Amino acid sequence: MRIVDIDRWQEIWHTIKQNKLRSVMTAFGVFWGILMLVIMLGSGKALENGILDGTENFERNSCFMFAGTTTEPYKGFQRGRSWYITSSDLVAIEKNVEGVKFTVPYVFPTNTTENNVMNGMKVGSFSVQGITPELYLVSPQILLQGHLINKLDELGKRKICVIGEKVKEQLFLADETVVGTYIRVNGVYFQVVGVIKSATQMIIGSRPENTVFVPYTTAKQVFNLGDRISYISVVAEDWADISKVEEDTKEVLKARNSIAPSDNEAIRSFNMKQQFQQIGALLLGIQLLIWIVGIGTLLAGIIGVSNIMLITIRERTKEIGIRRAIGATPKVIIGQILVESLVLTVLAGMGGLVLGVWILHFANGLIPADGMFFKNPHIDFGVAIIATGIMSLFGVLAGIIPARRAIRIKPIDAIREE
Repeated sequence: MRIVDIDRWQEIWHTIKQNKLRSVMTAFGVFWGILMLVIMLGSGKALENGILDGTENFERNSCFMFAGTTTEPYKGFQRGRSWYITSSDLVAIEKNVEGVKFTVPYVFPTNTTENNVMNGMKVGSFSVQGITPELYLVSPQILLQGHLINKLDELGKRKICVIGEKVKEQLFLADETVVGTYIRVNGVYFQVVGVIKSATQMIIGSRPENTVFVPYTTAKQVFNLGDRISYISVVAEDWADISKVEEDTKEVLKARNSIAPSDNEAIRSFNMKQQFQQIGALLLGIQLLIWIVGIGTLLAGIIGVSNIMLITIRERTKEIGIRRAIGATPKVIIGQILVESLVLTVLAGMGGLVLGVWILHFANGLIPADGMFFKNPHIDFGVAIIATGIMSLFGVLAGIIPARRAIRIKPIDAIREE
């Protein structure tokens, strides 16, 4: 059958129009299946975009370590002993562990109370964190006002702080000067030198927007923390295997702090490479689930198309018999049925595809530019081509059973059909 055979196409269109309600109800199944597939794929893509965009600035070749409690006796120490990481441990790690680029200590005051941050009569409860400038290499921040904590602030043990965006909003008026103002943090006055918000959605510890950051050395001194470090991050060179760096770092810490080599609970840790691999696996799983559910929904619509074609064949038994009697070959009959099925499927599917793309475009306009974990819902051109291919394939499959039924009709029996 020629593609440009006008008579054939007119006949196909006449067949579809002859059973308008049945054709529309059947086509709706395919339309709905494609529409749901497109919307789910677009939503999955938006989730993927949001997660990847929100974590792209985070240092992936790094690991974090926390001091836990020993679970085995060792060198005269009983199990259940608490210990903590010190600044000398950091020096030893950078010196003895191959592949370490730098380490970052984090300290938190232990005397934090409710409404611990004050600006005049305005108060709020916020996290307080002592950091070094290297933090910004691990978890980048967006500077809104002033400057970030630098090496001079750290070496000089300056009583300065950088506050998060939410801290500013709660303690200051919209038009009030922030940089240069003194605020009270855990009973100690600090001068605000900057306002920040996080450049990544991957957060370890407290959210930067709700945190007051002070120099690491200052925090240890004014809050009487001694040499106790809350936790550390270890950043490896680009060529280094972070998993090996993580294990080697644990060995150094265990040896320096009299922890049994077999004690796996005394040091809690995780590396970001594994975390990002898990995120990637999760996103892949979501995409596979979406395709399975979407194709299942589409398949239900295709079964409807096959059913309507079977009913149509039954109603056209006499017509098919006459065609066979005057010389129509099985190939012509099969081609006619398959094209009718394909046309019904593709028309409905393209309608669902177009509407789905429009809905995603409309939804994209409603999503805030800085929306967390959900950005730019859309389907790629390649995905649209795949969806179209699936529609066409299913359309042909939907016509196979009716076509086989049609060619089994004997001309003499069909002509007698009333």
